[in-house]
Amino acid sequence: MYSERIKVILADANQIVREGIKSLLQSAEHIEIVGEAQCIEETVYLAESLQATILIAGLNMPDFSDQQWIKTIKNVNREIHLITLTNKTESTLVRKLLRSGIKGYLLKSAQANELEAAISAVAGGGFYIHEQLKDIFMERLISPTPVDLLEEVCISKREREILNLIANEYVNNEIANQLCISIHTVETRRKKQLQKTKTR
Repeated sequence: MYSERIKVILADANQIVREGIKSLLQSAEHIEIVGEAQCIEETVYLAESLQATILIAGLNMPDFSDQQWIKTIKNVNREIHLITLTNKTESTLVRKLLRSGIKGYLLKSAQANELEAAISAVAGGGFYIHEQLKDIFMERLISPTPVDLLEEVCISKREREILNLIANEYVNNEIANQLCISIHTVETRRKKQLQKTKTR
């Protein structure tokens, strides 16, 4: 099925976690672990020097925020695909990391078959989210949001843009940057629009 093995770098401050991932993948003949890192400096070096397809990294890099290390890796290798392995399940965090460049989001409870499926999907240009998190996202999809109510109220194009960003969990400063308007303008319009749509 695979013409060549998928080359993977493992990055996590905890050696036990790295050993656990290797153990889960040892029987996957189409996947090859080509490097390991325990800090951001080592991760950057490997991402830049090895021609790996996938970087699997934990969200526990010392002195770096979740989004900072993603940006740092992408600055040295825009071609490598990122999968994060974590215990964090907050939907807001998942959305932010996906927007930052993550292609796969797995919980540390993932079994070998799901880890292999995530690597294969992301290596093929797709996305992968842990099955447990898909249920959370489905609940949000069927819950009413400001966007669901747009057809019921008279609303301008700019108001629609702001509500779409709110629905996608952008905060005020992100909305201001995205639309090139002031934070004060965002706060004022956001309050009025949520009153219009009777949401909070």
